[in-house]
Amino acid sequence: MPSKLILWITIGAAVQAVASGAPTNHNGVCTTQHCVLAAADIIRDMNPDVDPCVDFNQYACGGFIDTHDIPPSESQVDSLFSYLSKSNRAIIRKIVDPNSPSAPKAAPGDEAAVNNIKKIQAAYVSCMNVDKISSVGRKPLQEDILKLVEIFPVSDSDLATKSTVVPASSNTDKRTLATTLAYFASHDIDTPLHLSPTTDVKNPDKTILAIDENGLGLNFKGNYADARITSVYQTTIASMFNLVLGDGPQNSTSATVPASWTEVAKDVYAFEKSLAEIGSSPEEMMDPLLTYNPMNVSQIAALAPSVDWPWFLEKALPPGMQVPEPLTVSSKDYLSKLEALFQKTSPKTMQNYFAWTMIRKKQESLDSVYQQPMKDLEQTLSGISAATLDDRSNKCVKFVNGNVGEIAGHYFVEKVFGDRGRKEVESIIAHLQSMYTKSFPKYEWLDKTTLQGALTKMATMDVKVGWSVSNPDTGSSVSLDQYYKDLELKDDDFYGNSARMSMFQTQKAFEALGKPVEKRLSMTPQTVNAYYDPSANQIAFPAGILQPPAFHVDNPDYANYGAIGVIAGHEITWWTNSTEEAFNTRASCFVSQYGNFTIKDPVGKETHLNGQMTLGENLADNGGLKKAFETWQARYKSDPSGKTIKNQRLPGLEALTPEQLFFVSYARMWCSKMRPESLLQQVLTNPHSPAEWRIKGAVQNSEYFARAFKCKSGTPMNPVKKCDVW
Repeated sequence: MPSKLILWITIGAAVQAVASGAPTNHNGVCTTQHCVLAAADIIRDMNPDVDPCVDFNQYACGGFIDTHDIPPSESQVDSLFSYLSKSNRAIIRKIVDPNSPSAPKAAPGDEAAVNNIKKIQAAYVSCMNVDKISSVGRKPLQEDILKLVEIFPVSDSDLATKSTVVPASSNTDKRTLATTLAYFASHDIDTPLHLSPTTDVKNPDKTILAIDENGLGLNFKGNYADARITSVYQTTIASMFNLVLGDGPQNSTSATVPASWTEVAKDVYAFEKSLAEIGSSPEEMMDPLLTYNPMNVSQIAALAPSVDWPWFLEKALPPGMQVPEPLTVSSKDYLSKLEALFQKTSPKTMQNYFAWTMIRKKQESLDSVYQQPMKDLEQTLSGISAATLDDRSNKCVKFVNGNVGEIAGHYFVEKVFGDRGRKEVESIIAHLQSMYTKSFPKYEWLDKTTLQGALTKMATMDVKVGWSVSNPDTGSSVSLDQYYKDLELKDDDFYGNSARMSMFQTQKAFEALGKPVEKRLSMTPQTVNAYYDPSANQIAFPAGILQPPAFHVDNPDYANYGAIGVIAGHEITWWTNSTEEAFNTRASCFVSQYGNFTIKDPVGKETHLNGQMTLGENLADNGGLKKAFETWQARYKSDPSGKTIKNQRLPGLEALTPEQLFFVSYARMWCSKMRPESLLQQVLTNPHSPAEWRIKGAVQNSEYFARAFKCKSGTPMNPVKKCDVW
């Protein structure tokens, strides 16, 4: 393979050719400005001195790894998600900052646009107004905690209460707990019982209410077995209580926290540890059949009678809304064990726990001086230094995106994404669907029922590209204004805006209950992601991800199919339990393969990937790569001269074949560096394999890759044993 120096010299010649007006397709090489820049990006990220058959991650991404440092405020740096997210935030910042020359202006008489622009600018300005946030201090959170104390009173509380709770056996006490749980649910604050609308997997046209496990401050139950993490966590809890309810920031070091708050922290931690112990494993929570348990309210109440369930649901949902039955619970066993935990937990402990969940949620809306202990915890979990200074504008853009992102997305789409790109992506997806449809009958292990289901599912798949066109229609100012009309935002009330946004979003979500499922693109246009919703049989690709390196309308075909084509194939690929024995035999190969991959944790210990937890995503990666290559290859062979389909070589990369560049394009999406702490958390909690193994694992199973790079059998990237389902 050519060295990077030679590649860069060739790129320089191509740049000069473009500057001098040379032909754009000389001897099969594309020398347009776009192709020259695209080639430069690929060469910059590669390390062509590495043998691709030995380590394809280093070959395709070695240059990226060597030249990119993880920003101090981030847990990782990568070529796709963090890169595009940063780029998209820069665009959004110019939209929502009223002082920006690029800030949108409403046309005369366009009242809807006026209202929309005011909302996104008020959200941003309130977040940026650090002087106002500082002057308000901790008072609004203290007031919220006092309200909690009124809702859930305890006689010997450390949180300053006026009344006592009645005995645990009375209906009033059941109602007290229900009222508290409902208050938290309506404000989108974690508790052990999480309510959310979801699509009924047995009736995908219906929206039902799901009751899931939640309420862990450390997110993952396994973290409660890590002494390094739990020690920091207890210190964080005590310090945060002292900051918010005690001595305040003037005396906030862990060494000066009063013993009373340390005891509260121990109390909260002990409850959360018990909660973690009764929780399901990540693998169990990912099983759509295991977590689907339809029940009526009386059946649920029989499992957890400490809660007044009718009252809880009535107060959690919007006023006047009837609870549609049945509901679905993620785990009956969890509810039974939670009931036992409620029975043995004192009201004081519950109040402390509720106060902590409120502090943990709402501290983000306070001045940064009240957030330092949480930064210490974040350093332990992600590796990001607690001394890192916040980029306030970055935080405030994220705040806008997370709460009124559809409005900001309306103007984002106008700036970055046109109909030409949308149609090209839709064409790629259509070609992939056709390839899947043709290939299904060739799989002898599929029984007739599963085969027919797969064909029907492919024929009826709903494809969304770019942005939502309903509830709200992101392209319509009027639709956006109507959707957000009940949301009040003020440019001098960041804490209040945060609270109102949480309640607004929660109520909007609950309003879908009992109604037909609306097949909308459920991510904002600026989101860098894609998804497949199996219950709605929908694949979706927001405009935010449809940019280089994932996609560009002027890319050669192999580059687009190797990148966004594989992402689309990933989302299209699914598996079914209908042919269970045949499927499991093939799937077990992937479980073993990925389960043998390892990463190094923060102390250098080798930790294995969870092949079972990552199985679904690994199957999708492998199936997507295979089908995207087959789809592109069929197109390439149908037009070898390139008269209608662009497959020209890129300048400086003429030594690489289109087949090889297809796989390089795939790998480049996952070029990444991650802090060991974050990498460990990903392995423990995330259904996606780490980036390095998404690259290596998929190409190891690809005969097409082995042929493209002429890898000898038995080399690291071409093992003798390969896994295959689709």
